[in-house]
Amino acid sequence: MHKVVSMVNEPYFKFGKAFLESRKNVNAEFVVYGPDLNTKQQSKLAKADIKYVKCDYDLFHSQMQFLKFVFIDEQNTENGEGITFVDWDTYFIKDWGKMFDGGFDLGICLRNDYIKERILRAVSNGGVIFGHQTPKFKTVCKYARLTMEEGGHYGLPEYDEIWKTLEEGRPKHKTHYRTNLRWWVDQVFLSSIALTHLRNNNWKPLRKKPRGYKFKTHIGEFKFKRKIL
Repeated sequence: MHKVVSMVNEPYFKFGKAFLESRKNVNAEFVVYGPDLNTKQQSKLAKADIKYVKCDYDLFHSQMQFLKFVFIDEQNTENGEGITFVDWDTYFIKDWGKMFDGGFDLGICLRNDYIKERILRAVSNGGVIFGHQTPKFKTVCKYARLTMEEGGHYGLPEYDEIWKTLEEGRPKHKTHYRTNLRWWVDQVFLSSIALTHLRNNNWKPLRKKPRGYKFKTHIGEFKFKRKIL
């Protein structure tokens, strides 16, 4: 059985009505992290057969998007089954467990509309991350966190390239910085991976389903030459 991981705080819980109602459509183990869910909210999770894991309040509010790769890594039991992180405001149409029959280290959803417009920072959807519960996926998550914490990595120049579109030449209220782990870092990382694929394939139209990557075969310089294990 595959596993689904999400996260939410007390004020945002109300936006998960569709998540809770459609959870029955997915044959998976569900785990939701949160810093401050009240008794009533925790009861709703339990009724929907969702495990609640309490996390640090300050970390949640200062590193929210970064924590996606922390939480999905914590739930990786290395049993080989599929694992997915999804945002709390998600509606589940049907189970996607069969997708994990394919071999990939990291699966991401690409946005054809933003790809067409060449909006680099949003060519992938940061609200969903696919993987397998394996040691290799732990390496992928660790690499993602390392890249975010250090503001980039020599093996992924696209990360720096995309961040510059958010840090430079924008109105103050639309300017974002890579040092803020609360916003954007997840989407920029995933879009950086997607950008390597898009450029290698001349920006060809893409399938409307998650794109899976085997890091050893797809990334080239991205072979973790820097020891991070």
